[in-house]
Amino acid sequence: MKSVRATLLTLVVGLTAVLVLGSCTTEPSKTTSTADNETATTSTTIATLNTYSDPDYGFSFEYPSDWDITQNAPAEVSAGSQSVKDIAVYDPQGSKAGGSPANGVQISVYKLLVSVDETILDAVKAEIEQVLANMENQDPSWRRLENLTSTHVGGVPGFKISYEFSLQGTPAKSAMYFLFDKDVQYQISFQTTADDWSSYQDEFSRVLETFSLARAIGTYTDPDYHFSFQYPGTWKVEATKTPADVSSGSAPVKDLTVYDPQGAVISAHPVNLVHIAIYELRSSVDKMGMSSVKTEIQSLLRDIERQDPSWQRLEDLTETQVANLPGFKIAYDFSLQDTPARTAFYFLFHKNVEFQLLFQTVAEDWSSYQEKFGIVLDSFSLATPVQ
Repeated sequence: MKSVRATLLTLVVGLTAVLVLGSCTTEPSKTTSTADNETATTSTTIATLNTYSDPDYGFSFEYPSDWDITQNAPAEVSAGSQSVKDIAVYDPQGSKAGGSPANGVQISVYKLLVSVDETILDAVKAEIEQVLANMENQDPSWRRLENLTSTHVGGVPGFKISYEFSLQGTPAKSAMYFLFDKDVQYQISFQTTADDWSSYQDEFSRVLETFSLARAIGTYTDPDYHFSFQYPGTWKVEATKTPADVSSGSAPVKDLTVYDPQGAVISAHPVNLVHIAIYELRSSVDKMGMSSVKTEIQSLLRDIERQDPSWQRLEDLTETQVANLPGFKIAYDFSLQDTPARTAFYFLFHKNVEFQLLFQTVAEDWSSYQEKFGIVLDSFSLATPVQ
Protein backbone atom coordinates (compact mmCIF):
# COMPACT_ATOMS: atom_id res chain seq x y z
CA MET A 1 0.00 0.00 0.00
CA LYS A 2 2.95 2.36 0.34
CA SER A 3 3.12 2.96 -3.43
CA VAL A 4 -0.62 3.62 -3.63
CA ARG A 5 -0.43 6.11 -0.79
CA ALA A 6 2.39 7.91 -2.57
CA THR A 7 0.27 8.07 -5.70
CA LEU A 8 -2.72 9.54 -3.94
CA LEU A 9 -0.89 12.40 -2.29
CA THR A 10 -1.91 14.25 -5.46
CA LEU A 11 -5.58 13.94 -4.59
CA VAL A 12 -5.24 16.43 -1.75
CA VAL A 13 -4.06 18.98 -4.26
CA GLY A 14 -6.76 18.05 -6.72
CA LEU A 15 -9.61 18.39 -4.26
CA THR A 16 -8.83 22.05 -3.64
CA ALA A 17 -8.87 22.88 -7.35
CA VAL A 18 -12.64 23.46 -7.32
CA LEU A 19 -12.15 26.31 -4.87
CA VAL A 20 -10.00 28.39 -7.19
CA LEU A 21 -11.99 28.07 -10.43
CA GLY A 22 -11.32 31.05 -12.64
CA SER A 23 -8.19 32.29 -10.87
CA CYS A 24 -5.24 31.76 -13.16
CA THR A 25 -1.75 32.73 -14.19
CA THR A 26 -2.83 33.83 -17.67
CA GLU A 27 -5.50 36.20 -18.86
CA PRO A 28 -8.83 34.50 -19.64
CA SER A 29 -9.80 34.45 -23.29
CA LYS A 30 -12.11 32.81 -25.78
CA THR A 31 -9.21 30.79 -27.21
CA THR A 32 -6.28 28.87 -25.82
CA SER A 33 -2.75 30.14 -26.11
CA THR A 34 -2.27 27.75 -29.04
CA ALA A 35 -4.76 28.54 -31.78
CA ASP A 36 -4.56 25.03 -33.28
CA ASN A 37 -6.00 23.60 -30.07
CA GLU A 38 -9.53 24.76 -30.81
CA THR A 39 -12.03 24.26 -33.62
CA ALA A 40 -15.65 25.35 -33.76
CA THR A 41 -18.35 22.67 -33.78
CA THR A 42 -22.11 22.59 -33.34
CA SER A 43 -24.54 20.68 -31.16
CA THR A 44 -28.32 20.34 -31.04
CA THR A 45 -28.28 21.14 -27.32
CA ILE A 46 -25.64 23.89 -27.14
CA ALA A 47 -25.62 26.32 -30.05
CA THR A 48 -21.85 26.51 -30.63
CA LEU A 49 -18.96 24.52 -29.22
CA ASN A 50 -15.18 24.78 -29.15
CA THR A 51 -12.81 21.84 -28.83
CA TYR A 52 -9.75 21.96 -26.62
CA SER A 53 -6.97 19.48 -27.47
CA ASP A 54 -4.03 19.32 -25.13
CA PRO A 55 -0.66 19.04 -26.91
CA ASP A 56 1.16 17.65 -23.88
CA TYR A 57 -1.13 15.07 -22.27
CA GLY A 58 -3.29 14.10 -25.22
CA PHE A 59 -6.76 14.81 -23.81
CA SER A 60 -9.52 16.73 -25.53
CA PHE A 61 -13.04 17.91 -24.77
CA GLU A 62 -15.75 20.23 -26.05
CA TYR A 63 -17.15 23.25 -24.22
CA PRO A 64 -19.52 26.17 -24.99
CA SER A 65 -17.88 28.71 -27.29
CA ASP A 66 -19.06 31.65 -25.18
CA TRP A 67 -17.16 30.34 -22.15
CA ASP A 68 -13.63 31.51 -21.29
CA ILE A 69 -10.70 29.14 -21.00
CA THR A 70 -7.59 29.58 -18.88
CA GLN A 71 -4.51 27.48 -18.36
CA ASN A 72 -2.37 26.77 -15.32
CA ALA A 73 -4.93 27.77 -12.70
CA PRO A 74 -3.12 27.19 -9.39
CA ALA A 75 -4.13 24.69 -6.74
CA GLU A 76 -2.75 25.96 -3.46
CA VAL A 77 -2.15 23.36 -0.79
CA SER A 78 0.95 21.95 0.88
CA ALA A 79 0.52 18.25 0.08
CA GLY A 80 4.00 17.78 -1.31
CA SER A 81 2.73 17.42 -4.87
CA GLN A 82 1.41 19.72 -7.58
CA SER A 83 -0.50 19.38 -10.81
CA VAL A 84 1.52 19.48 -14.02
CA LYS A 85 -1.30 21.13 -15.93
CA ASP A 86 -4.61 22.82 -15.14
CA ILE A 87 -7.27 23.90 -17.63
CA ALA A 88 -10.37 25.81 -16.50
CA VAL A 89 -13.37 26.57 -18.70
CA TYR A 90 -16.07 28.73 -17.17
CA ASP A 91 -19.05 30.92 -17.91
CA PRO A 92 -17.94 34.56 -17.62
CA GLN A 93 -21.58 35.63 -17.45
CA GLY A 94 -22.42 33.16 -14.71
CA SER A 95 -22.58 33.57 -10.95
CA LYS A 96 -19.56 34.71 -8.97
CA ALA A 97 -18.29 33.97 -5.48
CA GLY A 98 -15.76 36.26 -3.88
CA GLY A 99 -15.41 38.14 -7.16
CA SER A 100 -14.37 35.03 -9.16
CA PRO A 101 -16.47 33.00 -11.62
CA ALA A 102 -18.14 30.11 -9.82
CA ASN A 103 -19.74 28.16 -12.69
CA GLY A 104 -17.41 26.03 -14.75
CA VAL A 105 -15.13 23.04 -15.13
CA GLN A 106 -11.53 22.50 -14.14
CA ILE A 107 -9.33 19.68 -15.44
CA SER A 108 -6.12 19.06 -13.53
CA VAL A 109 -3.41 16.62 -14.58
CA TYR A 110 -1.03 14.92 -12.13
CA LYS A 111 1.99 12.72 -12.76
CA LEU A 112 1.92 9.78 -10.35
CA LEU A 113 4.73 7.85 -8.73
CA VAL A 114 3.24 4.48 -9.72
CA SER A 115 1.14 3.15 -12.56
CA VAL A 116 -2.53 2.61 -11.72
CA ASP A 117 -4.46 -0.17 -13.43
CA GLU A 118 -7.63 -2.16 -12.78
CA THR A 119 -5.86 -4.48 -10.36
CA ILE A 120 -5.28 -1.79 -7.72
CA LEU A 121 -8.40 0.34 -8.19
CA ASP A 122 -9.98 -1.05 -5.02
CA ALA A 123 -6.96 0.11 -3.04
CA VAL A 124 -7.06 3.47 -4.82
CA LYS A 125 -10.73 3.86 -3.91
CA ALA A 126 -10.00 3.22 -0.24
CA GLU A 127 -7.34 5.93 -0.26
CA ILE A 128 -9.66 8.41 -1.98
CA GLU A 129 -12.33 7.70 0.61
CA GLN A 130 -9.85 8.55 3.37
CA VAL A 131 -8.85 11.81 1.68
CA LEU A 132 -12.51 12.77 1.23
CA ALA A 133 -13.30 11.94 4.85
CA ASN A 134 -10.46 14.20 5.99
CA MET A 135 -11.74 17.02 3.81
CA GLU A 136 -15.26 16.63 5.20
CA ASN A 137 -13.90 16.75 8.74
CA GLN A 138 -11.94 19.92 8.01
CA ASP A 139 -14.94 21.71 6.47
CA PRO A 140 -18.35 20.47 7.68
CA SER A 141 -20.08 22.42 4.90
CA TRP A 142 -19.02 19.66 2.49
CA ARG A 143 -21.97 17.24 2.39
CA ARG A 144 -22.17 14.28 0.04
CA LEU A 145 -24.96 14.20 -2.52
CA GLU A 146 -23.86 10.73 -3.62
CA ASN A 147 -21.21 8.29 -2.49
CA LEU A 148 -17.95 7.57 -4.27
CA THR A 149 -18.67 5.14 -7.13
CA SER A 150 -16.75 3.55 -9.97
CA THR A 151 -16.99 5.10 -13.42
CA HIS A 152 -15.38 5.25 -16.84
CA VAL A 153 -14.94 8.47 -18.83
CA GLY A 154 -13.51 8.35 -22.33
CA GLY A 155 -12.53 4.74 -21.65
CA VAL A 156 -10.50 5.80 -18.60
CA PRO A 157 -11.37 4.08 -15.28
CA GLY A 158 -11.83 5.96 -12.04
CA PHE A 159 -14.33 7.24 -9.49
CA LYS A 160 -16.89 10.01 -9.12
CA ILE A 161 -18.60 11.80 -6.23
CA SER A 162 -20.73 14.92 -5.80
CA TYR A 163 -21.06 17.45 -2.99
CA GLU A 164 -22.85 20.52 -1.81
CA PHE A 165 -20.65 22.97 0.09
CA SER A 166 -20.08 26.62 0.97
CA LEU A 167 -17.99 28.53 -1.58
CA GLN A 168 -16.84 31.66 0.23
CA GLY A 169 -20.21 31.91 1.95
CA THR A 170 -22.22 31.01 -1.18
CA PRO A 171 -24.06 27.64 -1.36
CA ALA A 172 -22.46 25.62 -4.16
CA LYS A 173 -22.41 22.14 -5.71
CA SER A 174 -19.62 20.14 -7.26
CA ALA A 175 -19.07 16.80 -8.98
CA MET A 176 -15.55 15.37 -9.07
CA TYR A 177 -14.14 12.65 -11.31
CA PHE A 178 -10.82 10.98 -10.47
CA LEU A 179 -9.54 9.18 -13.58
CA PHE A 180 -6.39 7.09 -13.91
CA ASP A 181 -4.41 6.26 -17.04
CA LYS A 182 -1.25 4.43 -16.02
CA ASP A 183 0.94 7.02 -14.25
CA VAL A 184 -1.29 9.99 -15.05
CA GLN A 185 -4.29 11.15 -13.03
CA TYR A 186 -6.97 13.38 -14.56
CA GLN A 187 -9.30 15.15 -12.16
CA ILE A 188 -12.38 16.76 -13.69
CA SER A 189 -14.27 19.09 -11.33
CA PHE A 190 -17.68 20.51 -12.24
CA GLN A 191 -18.92 23.39 -10.10
CA THR A 192 -21.72 25.97 -9.88
CA THR A 193 -23.59 27.87 -7.22
CA ALA A 194 -26.38 25.69 -5.83
CA ASP A 195 -29.10 27.72 -7.58
CA ASP A 196 -27.45 27.22 -10.99
CA TRP A 197 -26.62 23.51 -10.80
CA SER A 198 -29.60 22.16 -12.75
CA SER A 199 -29.31 24.73 -15.53
CA TYR A 200 -25.69 23.78 -16.31
CA GLN A 201 -26.12 20.01 -16.73
CA ASP A 202 -26.22 20.14 -20.55
CA GLU A 203 -22.94 22.04 -20.66
CA PHE A 204 -21.30 19.74 -18.11
CA SER A 205 -22.54 16.63 -19.91
CA ARG A 206 -21.01 17.87 -23.14
CA VAL A 207 -17.60 18.23 -21.52
CA LEU A 208 -17.85 14.81 -19.89
CA GLU A 209 -19.18 12.94 -22.93
CA THR A 210 -16.50 14.36 -25.24
CA PHE A 211 -13.53 13.96 -22.89
CA SER A 212 -11.11 11.52 -24.52
CA LEU A 213 -7.46 10.57 -24.69
CA ALA A 214 -5.51 10.37 -27.91
CA ARG A 215 -3.99 6.90 -27.95
CA ALA A 216 -1.59 5.34 -30.41
CA ILE A 217 -3.64 3.13 -32.73
CA GLY A 218 -2.60 0.72 -35.47
CA THR A 219 -4.74 -0.31 -38.44
CA TYR A 220 -4.72 -3.64 -40.26
CA THR A 221 -6.28 -3.85 -43.73
CA ASP A 222 -6.51 -7.23 -45.42
CA PRO A 223 -5.72 -7.20 -49.16
CA ASP A 224 -7.52 -10.47 -49.90
CA TYR A 225 -10.77 -10.43 -47.93
CA HIS A 226 -11.05 -6.64 -47.60
CA PHE A 227 -11.67 -6.40 -43.87
CA SER A 228 -9.94 -3.96 -41.57
CA PHE A 229 -9.73 -3.18 -37.89
CA GLN A 230 -7.82 -0.99 -35.46
CA TYR A 231 -5.79 -2.25 -32.51
CA PRO A 232 -3.62 -0.76 -29.71
CA GLY A 233 -0.49 0.71 -31.25
CA THR A 234 1.86 -1.22 -28.95
CA TRP A 235 0.42 -4.59 -30.01
CA LYS A 236 1.88 -6.78 -32.74
CA VAL A 237 0.20 -8.46 -35.70
CA GLU A 238 1.27 -11.88 -36.97
CA ALA A 239 -0.10 -14.14 -39.65
CA THR A 240 -0.54 -17.58 -38.10
CA LYS A 241 -1.39 -21.08 -39.06
CA THR A 242 -2.72 -22.02 -35.65
CA PRO A 243 -6.20 -23.50 -36.16
CA ALA A 244 -8.97 -21.75 -34.28
CA ASP A 245 -10.49 -23.82 -31.46
CA VAL A 246 -13.91 -23.49 -33.02
CA SER A 247 -14.23 -23.70 -36.79
CA SER A 248 -16.62 -24.53 -39.60
CA GLY A 249 -15.02 -27.93 -39.97
CA SER A 250 -12.38 -26.93 -42.51
CA ALA A 251 -9.03 -25.16 -42.33
CA PRO A 252 -9.10 -21.36 -42.41
CA VAL A 253 -8.05 -19.74 -45.67
CA LYS A 254 -6.47 -16.94 -43.65
CA ASP A 255 -5.86 -16.29 -39.99
CA LEU A 256 -3.92 -13.73 -38.02
CA THR A 257 -3.28 -12.82 -34.41
CA VAL A 258 -2.88 -9.38 -32.86
CA TYR A 259 -1.44 -9.65 -29.37
CA ASP A 260 -0.06 -7.66 -26.46
CA PRO A 261 3.70 -8.37 -26.25
CA GLN A 262 3.69 -7.00 -22.68
CA GLY A 263 0.78 -9.19 -21.59
CA ALA A 264 0.61 -12.59 -19.95
CA VAL A 265 2.73 -15.41 -21.39
CA ILE A 266 2.22 -19.17 -21.15
CA SER A 267 4.95 -21.53 -22.39
CA ALA A 268 6.73 -18.58 -24.02
CA HIS A 269 3.62 -17.60 -26.01
CA PRO A 270 1.57 -14.41 -25.49
CA VAL A 271 -2.00 -15.29 -24.53
CA ASN A 272 -3.73 -11.89 -24.27
CA LEU A 273 -4.78 -11.50 -27.85
CA VAL A 274 -7.32 -11.30 -30.64
CA HIS A 275 -7.38 -14.08 -33.25
CA ILE A 276 -9.21 -13.59 -36.56
CA ALA A 277 -9.79 -16.58 -38.83
CA ILE A 278 -11.45 -16.58 -42.26
CA TYR A 279 -13.34 -19.56 -43.70
CA GLU A 280 -14.77 -19.99 -47.17
CA LEU A 281 -18.08 -21.83 -46.92
CA ARG A 282 -19.64 -24.24 -49.38
CA SER A 283 -22.81 -22.17 -49.58
CA SER A 284 -23.88 -18.59 -49.02
CA VAL A 285 -25.35 -17.67 -45.63
CA ASP A 286 -28.12 -15.10 -45.42
CA LYS A 287 -30.51 -14.00 -42.67
CA MET A 288 -33.01 -16.70 -43.65
CA GLY A 289 -30.45 -19.39 -42.96
CA MET A 290 -29.17 -18.06 -39.62
CA SER A 291 -31.38 -20.36 -37.54
CA SER A 292 -29.84 -23.52 -39.02
CA VAL A 293 -26.35 -21.99 -38.73
CA LYS A 294 -26.96 -21.38 -35.02
CA THR A 295 -27.98 -25.03 -34.56
CA GLU A 296 -24.72 -26.20 -36.17
CA ILE A 297 -22.61 -23.88 -34.01
CA GLN A 298 -24.40 -25.08 -30.88
CA SER A 299 -23.58 -28.69 -31.79
CA LEU A 300 -19.93 -27.78 -32.38
CA LEU A 301 -19.70 -25.99 -29.03
CA ARG A 302 -21.22 -28.92 -27.17
CA ASP A 303 -18.56 -31.20 -28.68
CA ILE A 304 -15.84 -28.89 -27.36
CA GLU A 305 -17.43 -28.77 -23.91
CA ARG A 306 -17.58 -32.58 -23.77
CA GLN A 307 -13.95 -32.91 -24.89
CA ASP A 308 -12.71 -30.45 -22.28
CA PRO A 309 -14.93 -30.00 -19.18
CA SER A 310 -12.94 -26.91 -18.16
CA TRP A 311 -14.90 -24.99 -20.80
CA GLN A 312 -17.74 -23.35 -18.87
CA ARG A 313 -20.18 -20.96 -20.53
CA LEU A 314 -20.36 -17.42 -19.15
CA GLU A 315 -23.23 -16.63 -21.47
CA ASP A 316 -25.27 -18.57 -23.97
CA LEU A 317 -24.91 -18.28 -27.73
CA THR A 318 -26.78 -15.13 -28.77
CA GLU A 319 -27.36 -13.22 -31.98
CA THR A 320 -25.20 -10.19 -32.70
CA GLN A 321 -24.12 -7.84 -35.48
CA VAL A 322 -20.65 -6.43 -36.06
CA ALA A 323 -20.16 -3.98 -38.94
CA ASN A 324 -23.67 -5.00 -40.04
CA LEU A 325 -22.50 -8.60 -40.39
CA PRO A 326 -25.01 -10.95 -38.78
CA GLY A 327 -23.78 -13.70 -36.53
CA PHE A 328 -23.50 -15.05 -33.02
CA LYS A 329 -21.37 -14.57 -29.90
CA ILE A 330 -20.56 -16.58 -26.80
CA ALA A 331 -18.13 -16.35 -23.86
CA TYR A 332 -16.30 -19.01 -21.86
CA ASP A 333 -14.08 -19.61 -18.88
CA PHE A 334 -11.58 -22.39 -19.54
CA SER A 335 -8.18 -23.74 -18.56
CA LEU A 336 -5.28 -22.74 -20.80
CA GLN A 337 -2.45 -25.12 -19.90
CA ASP A 338 -3.72 -25.14 -16.30
CA THR A 339 -4.02 -21.35 -16.18
CA PRO A 340 -7.54 -19.91 -15.75
CA ALA A 341 -8.45 -18.06 -18.94
CA ARG A 342 -11.41 -16.38 -20.55
CA THR A 343 -12.52 -15.96 -24.15
CA ALA A 344 -15.31 -14.49 -26.27
CA PHE A 345 -16.13 -15.81 -29.76
CA TYR A 346 -17.86 -13.95 -32.58
CA PHE A 347 -19.07 -15.97 -35.59
CA LEU A 348 -19.86 -13.49 -38.40
CA PHE A 349 -21.16 -14.28 -41.90
CA HIS A 350 -21.00 -12.46 -45.22
CA LYS A 351 -22.35 -14.50 -48.12
CA ASN A 352 -20.00 -17.52 -48.39
CA VAL A 353 -17.36 -16.16 -46.00
CA GLU A 354 -17.23 -16.66 -42.23
CA PHE A 355 -15.22 -14.28 -40.05
CA GLN A 356 -14.42 -15.73 -36.66
CA LEU A 357 -13.13 -13.30 -34.00
CA LEU A 358 -11.68 -14.70 -30.79
CA PHE A 359 -10.81 -12.45 -27.83
CA GLN A 360 -8.70 -14.09 -25.13
CA THR A 361 -6.81 -13.30 -21.91
CA VAL A 362 -5.85 -15.03 -18.72
CA ALA A 363 -8.84 -14.72 -16.40
CA GLU A 364 -7.34 -12.10 -14.08
CA ASP A 365 -6.63 -9.76 -17.02
CA TRP A 366 -10.05 -9.97 -18.67
CA SER A 367 -11.58 -6.79 -17.22
CA SER A 368 -8.54 -4.63 -17.91
CA TYR A 369 -8.52 -5.64 -21.61
CA GLN A 370 -12.13 -4.75 -22.43
CA GLU A 371 -11.25 -1.29 -23.70
CA LYS A 372 -8.51 -2.74 -25.93
CA PHE A 373 -10.84 -5.42 -27.29
CA GLY A 374 -13.43 -2.73 -27.89
CA ILE A 375 -11.00 -0.92 -30.20
CA VAL A 376 -10.81 -4.02 -32.40
CA LEU A 377 -14.50 -4.90 -32.30
CA ASP A 378 -15.85 -1.38 -32.78
CA SER A 379 -13.57 -0.70 -35.76
CA PHE A 380 -13.94 -4.06 -37.55
CA SER A 381 -15.39 -3.41 -41.00
CA LEU A 382 -15.49 -4.57 -44.63
CA ALA A 383 -14.25 -2.35 -47.46
CA THR A 384 -17.64 -2.84 -49.15
CA PRO A 385 -20.31 -1.81 -46.63
CA VAL A 386 -22.84 -4.54 -45.85
CA GLN A 387 -26.40 -3.42 -46.55
